[in-house]
Amino acid sequence: MIEQWLSSSDGKWKSMIKDTSTLALNVISSVAFENTEVNKPTPGHALSLRDTLVTVMSTSISPTMEGILPFLQFPILQSLLPSDVKDLLQAMNEFRQYMNEIIVTEREAMTSGQTRVSALISTLVEASGQVKTESRASKARLSDTELRGNIFVFLVGGLESTSITLSYAIALLAVHPDIQDWVVEELDEVLSDNVNSEMEYVRVFPRLKRVMAVMVRLDLLVALAIPNPPRIVEC
Repeated sequence: MIEQWLSSSDGKWKSMIKDTSTLALNVISSVAFENTEVNKPTPGHALSLRDTLVTVMSTSISPTMEGILPFLQFPILQSLLPSDVKDLLQAMNEFRQYMNEIIVTEREAMTSGQTRVSALISTLVEASGQVKTESRASKARLSDTELRGNIFVFLVGGLESTSITLSYAIALLAVHPDIQDWVVEELDEVLSDNVNSEMEYVRVFPRLKRVMAVMVRLDLLVALAIPNPPRIVEC
């Protein structure tokens, strides 16, 4: 990504949203879908995970299409649909397949007692009541449709918030070189070998909120982009 920015002929790059979205999607998909290559279709797919998400998120009629999707599988009806709607249907089917694959994988792992990294997805699958564990009885609470809906919400919500945050952070760092040096020093301290790898989240998270509060106070553009800015907290 950095090499692509630096290789620009005029030394300028018009937008970072697409690149930061790809970066965020790589991180999210590697955790949720065990798919680190989001720009290429995995075996059994015609579209990449990124293409399916971009297509589904680019239109407001996707929720409506989900409800009538079973009725649009007939070849006669599909032949009458506009090309844009056909592309949307393909993307929705592909994304449904991606979600079904991770659900099946998580269920098989839980049944065999394997420890999974995808804690969020594992919790959703366990809540579906399809898998029984030794520690608790299974109670059906989430259907497959509800599972896919929750995964979609988490994925899209995480993608948008992460990509927008990265875009603002990179832009602000670019105009404040002194802050870049300070960030490097902080990273060196946190990532040093003599630091305990288990971060105390309860103690550290309030500091992160203070950083966001200062960011909102100093940069009006960021404040306007956040619906409910955090109130200023004394450090």
